[in-house]
Amino acid sequence: MKWGTMAVQSMSSVTKCLVWVTALCLATVTLTTEGAGLYDLRFTQNVYNVSVPENSHGKTFAIPASKMGIYIPENLPVTITYQLLDTTEDLFKVEDRLVGDFSFLLIRTHSGSYGRLNREFKSEYHFKVKAVAESNGVTFETTANVIVYISDLNDLQPLFDQTSYEVTVPEDTQLHQSIAQVSAYDGDQGINREIYYSFVDKTNMFAIHPTSGVVTLTRPLNYFLKKEYTLQILAQDRGPISTQSTRKRPATLLVQVRPVNYFPPDINVKKLPTVIEPSQGEVVLAIVKVQDRDIGENGKVKTVQLVQSPAKELISLQKGGQEGEYRVVLRPSAQVETPNPGFNLTVQAIDNGAPALDRNETFYITVYDSNVIPKFTVSAISVHVEEIAPINTPITYVQAESNRKFDIRYEIVGGNTFNLFKVNHISGLVSTSAILDAEKLRNVQLKIVVYNAVQRNLRSSDTCIVNITIVDNNDNSPQFHITDNVSEIYIQENLPIGSSIFKIGVTDLDQNENGKISFSIINAKNVPFEIEPFTGIIRTSSILDYETMRHSYKLNIRISDWGLPFSRENEMIFTVNLQDTNDNKPQFETGNCTGVIHRKTPVGTEVQVVPAIDFDVNDILQYHIEAGNENTCFAINNGTARLTLNCPLGVIKETSQRLRLVSKDGLHDSDPVDIQIDITDDPADQRLSGKHVNIVCQRTDIYQRLQNLVALSHTNNEPTDFGIAKTTLPDAVNTAPKFNNSVPKNLDLSEGVAVDSMVARFQAVDQDAGYNGKLVYVIRSGDVEGYFKIDMFTGTLKVMSPLDREFRDEYRLLLEVSDLGSPLLLSNISVDIKVLDENDNAPKFNQDLYTVTISESINVNSTVAQVSATDKDLGKNAEIVYTIVSNTDHFSINPSNGIIKVNKPLDREKYPVYQVLVRASDRGEKLVSLSSTATVLVELTDVNDVVPEFTPNSYSVRIREDHPVGSVVTVVTAADTDEGKFGEVSYHLVYGEDFFEIDSETGVIRIIKGLDYESHQVHNISVRAQDGGIPPLVSVCFINIEVSDVNENFLAPVFESFFAIGYVSENEPIGVTVMFVKAYDPDGDGVTYSIRDGSGLGRFTIDSNGKLFKLKSIFLISYSCKNICMYSKRTPEFLSVT
Repeated sequence: MKWGTMAVQSMSSVTKCLVWVTALCLATVTLTTEGAGLYDLRFTQNVYNVSVPENSHGKTFAIPASKMGIYIPENLPVTITYQLLDTTEDLFKVEDRLVGDFSFLLIRTHSGSYGRLNREFKSEYHFKVKAVAESNGVTFETTANVIVYISDLNDLQPLFDQTSYEVTVPEDTQLHQSIAQVSAYDGDQGINREIYYSFVDKTNMFAIHPTSGVVTLTRPLNYFLKKEYTLQILAQDRGPISTQSTRKRPATLLVQVRPVNYFPPDINVKKLPTVIEPSQGEVVLAIVKVQDRDIGENGKVKTVQLVQSPAKELISLQKGGQEGEYRVVLRPSAQVETPNPGFNLTVQAIDNGAPALDRNETFYITVYDSNVIPKFTVSAISVHVEEIAPINTPITYVQAESNRKFDIRYEIVGGNTFNLFKVNHISGLVSTSAILDAEKLRNVQLKIVVYNAVQRNLRSSDTCIVNITIVDNNDNSPQFHITDNVSEIYIQENLPIGSSIFKIGVTDLDQNENGKISFSIINAKNVPFEIEPFTGIIRTSSILDYETMRHSYKLNIRISDWGLPFSRENEMIFTVNLQDTNDNKPQFETGNCTGVIHRKTPVGTEVQVVPAIDFDVNDILQYHIEAGNENTCFAINNGTARLTLNCPLGVIKETSQRLRLVSKDGLHDSDPVDIQIDITDDPADQRLSGKHVNIVCQRTDIYQRLQNLVALSHTNNEPTDFGIAKTTLPDAVNTAPKFNNSVPKNLDLSEGVAVDSMVARFQAVDQDAGYNGKLVYVIRSGDVEGYFKIDMFTGTLKVMSPLDREFRDEYRLLLEVSDLGSPLLLSNISVDIKVLDENDNAPKFNQDLYTVTISESINVNSTVAQVSATDKDLGKNAEIVYTIVSNTDHFSINPSNGIIKVNKPLDREKYPVYQVLVRASDRGEKLVSLSSTATVLVELTDVNDVVPEFTPNSYSVRIREDHPVGSVVTVVTAADTDEGKFGEVSYHLVYGEDFFEIDSETGVIRIIKGLDYESHQVHNISVRAQDGGIPPLVSVCFINIEVSDVNENFLAPVFESFFAIGYVSENEPIGVTVMFVKAYDPDGDGVTYSIRDGSGLGRFTIDSNGKLFKLKSIFLISYSCKNICMYSKRTPEFLSVT
């Protein structure tokens, strides 16, 4: 193996080469120099340091720190050999090499030692080397110590202390905060054990410190978007890549995102109306529902408890039947007084989050004593109401009393299935709410309760039963069971006298005598029909013939009930249609037919037409040859009676045929007609009259008889009204009732007028008689609250409930009067009632909170909002003055109209929200001025008026050139105090995109391309920060990134051989080229050469290409041989040249 192939790393900084130069001359000169003796031979050093790479192949020479061996004096013939001493490991061997006057000691690895040198197992070896010198049979020994250092070869990959890591990180973790740390170990030495950490896959969510392995967060986490991240982390040492390197094994980091406990529990309280009975056990005061909007453990409620209670001995919190439901329970006690009328409670809920969040909810509980339950004066009432009562007709009052001064309310809780009745919840007046019908419902039992209006607990109430009997009136006219106005009846002619043709179905919904009905035919002209008065059966009174009599009759049927005081009637016209029956047989118009036909008459020739007549209208006649046509030489059309020749007569022998024809209508057959036909062969037969066939028939009187019958039928079916009058019912003429002109149209009432006071009397008149003149009154509209009532029969208007002008100051009542006709007719009148006022109300804003959103750039004196308050009083008592109560000079208010304006320039970045308290006061005359307040919440919307600001505005960063791609260089931050999109800052590189990238959201700058100190020592990049405005506002910061140099020259240059021999004549001129030496660098760097040592030092020089030049004159007698030690760039390697 050549020395030049032993390119290995050593502890020195340069590579050496020994050059032995021999000066040549033309003459031979014999030198007799007195040399040192054999026993003066010594190693150049007592101790030698050499190095050899671990895992070296066999016969790899160690690299000495200095020249090893023994100088040989001139003219001393000696042979020197070397031996290893004090070593039991068969790892190394020694060799000798004589170059000029120097015997080199060479140490190399044993040929079988490959794989046995492991620096991590043993880093150095100590042994002795013995030199044996022999000269003329005399031997001499000398020793030296050798230390062999095993140099590191970067043959080990970094190993993580664990193959997988797992961390749980809250989703609200701050950016750039450490969330984990990984650690790896490399058994190599020096730079080979220094480790860089990096991610296998690019990520913007996290960053890892290249040397510490600390993982930090670079983008916000969101549990709902992603619950976990799996990161592959690579550990790479900084040494050169070894050919023995194995595949890198990354570690896995699982980052699980833990949802943050954002929300405290929500507490919803449903207070229950509570009445405490003296002997009652537990009373549920309220239902508390607790929920947490978080998820997972954070959304679980850990504790719910009462933290403030005026009577802890009485009140407890118990878990309800549903999840998150709790009951506030009161257990009355004779020893402890129950707070009355109420008290405050505070419920605290704590969730299961880490850290836990809690919420307190304070609410007021009202407790009432059961003794204050109002009581009815009577427990049951029985009343009657006529079914003709209009809607809103009063029926009766239910009255309750209470020893406490609070309002009571009435309510129907049972028996009102069809909602026929209603009760005024204030006055207790029971009235109709729908049209009554005694035929559907006779008796109604209403269950009415009275209760405390504030408490509204129906279980703590008194009950009154109101039994209402609906009295039947003759309010229904009898009705036909026919939907149309005209009923069609169809009968056949020739029915016997007294035959039943139809039974009229009728009903009357009234009861008893009011529901009994009589029937009659009221035609003024005679008709051939009669009706039974109690059954409604229509019968014939004569024989009817369709051909000679009317085909249709109209009967005016009247039905009348037996009601009192007036009978109700109804009429309907029935049409009786007479249907034709087949009661006549067909009759031929001709008979006694005779004639002749020529034998050669063509087939199909018409012989004769023999029609018949049937007096029945719709009969269809058919014709047949009944006899005499056995040879089928004749045929008759069964519809037209056309007789034709059906076969050639020349083929038959007969000389005559007698045909018998009949006509049929489907039921009857006519009398037959015979036709005698002679067959002649003589075309000149006189009977033919020049034709093929000639038939002669005698006519009958049937056609004349038909004409007479049609004339009679036409006379009897001429149009007629059948004696039916256009108006026959006595109630057909009905006029509407009218109010008297003297009734008042406008009324003034004090709001303090007593209930049941008469307001006025309204009377109407109706000129009709009977039900058409019977009148009833009702308030049709304008009083849905039930403050007034009118007597159904007298028209007297009264106050039914207390009046409140502030609730309603005017009533326009539509009073209606109607008769009981069918259909009923009505009239109405509008009455305006004005309620007079008293000053008893404070101004009230139309809302307690006004929310206004304006731009922060709004001009001074611009309108912000307008508040509005109203006072239900009148006059001065309702005049309102507005003022601003809050201590602010940014806004002003107009005292008259409540318009709020901007008084000073606004700045959202300083005050994003203003709470302005506004007061409204009236100008009350008799009482002290009353007032109320409202809050105006003014929210300022952002204007993109703030430029993103870097802090600081310039950065200086220093980073090694060998930092892995993906490493974070720095983080830039720009703040924008604007809101929303205007305050969202994005980052962009202006310069430096070739080597760096920036996270547009977080400003993290990372390496995307390997850095190189030799090509770029400094990178000046610019970052632009811009907000989300249109157009965006932009600022720029400058970043100076200084790249630190890293020694990348891991491997030393290697000479082709550790020695070289050159020749030069003594008389060669200075500057002559003596020889060439060559070295190469495995790292790929350039090589420089220099002469550092040797006897030729100063007499030769070498250039950058390895060319050795003569520098001074050399005299052969003085410098026959020169040795030179040369160095290549940086890392040494020993080389000797002779």
